[in-house]
Amino acid sequence: MGFSGLMGMLARPGTVPGPGPGADCTLRWPGAHMVDLESGRGLPVYSRDMEQTEASTDLAWVPQACTLPMAEQPLRVAAFDRLLGEAVQGIERVAATRLHLDLRPEPEVAGRAAELAAAETKCCSFFTFTLTMAGGAVGLDVAVPPGHVGVLDALAERARCAR
Repeated sequence: MGFSGLMGMLARPGTVPGPGPGADCTLRWPGAHMVDLESGRGLPVYSRDMEQTEASTDLAWVPQACTLPMAEQPLRVAAFDRLLGEAVQGIERVAATRLHLDLRPEPEVAGRAAELAAAETKCCSFFTFTLTMAGGAVGLDVAVPPGHVGVLDALAERARCAR
């Protein structure tokens, strides 16, 4: 598999490394499988002791309401990881259904957050993103209905691990 194939692998729910440097940031999502986007074939999942494990098809963290094609999902995950890793300065879980992210107060960051929010609401219409710029600060609020709290939990964990 070439570099583009490696970059095109999508980590699905299971135990996968978080986007950030924290040693304790292993994200646990039920049902792991990897897909090589060049070939479209599934790849085996291995435990830490390199024994092949069974991968479930439970994709609870990616709701059925999501219409983003499978081939585009790794790019969207990477875009979120870049924003979370490069721009988030603070994280606050305001409510079970709402997450607040303090972003670096820069026009480029606000633009990236707005573009990503607009793209995400096209495929996952249950999200509500609110970008606020006031008093030299930039904030991004992410809200979901109660039935999608698990997705917000996963996003909050990715944000925590990216810092």
